[in-house]
Amino acid sequence: MDEISAYPSTDTYPDALRSGQLYVDPRHEALLVPLNGIHVPFHISCIKNAAKTDEGKFSYLRINFFHPGSGMFNRDSTYILPELKNDDNYFVRELTFRSTDTKLFAAIFRQLKELTKRVRMKD
Repeated sequence: MDEISAYPSTDTYPDALRSGQLYVDPRHEALLVPLNGIHVPFHISCIKNAAKTDEGKFSYLRINFFHPGSGMFNRDSTYILPELKNDDNYFVRELTFRSTDTKLFAAIFRQLKELTKRVRMKD
């Protein structure tokens, strides 16, 4: 798990990062997600899949993550998730975001898919 660190510190986050918005960083192969007022980076290899749906005036972006018990990151990957040994460990399985800006979510979804494809081809 130490091999898939996207950022060494918060000082190295992109300058274009805006508060409260999702951000795909192709340079560091990461998705920055706003959680409780701060951005949390997730390396793209931790993301299992993503789905975008439109319902009425809202767009929803659901991001599913690999988690203990789901096996390897992908068939060809050398990364293996640690086993869940004690009850104090927590893992994110899924995050869902809602927005009225459908174009923003469409762009983020497209960037996420392109980056995922590029990283998996590289592996």
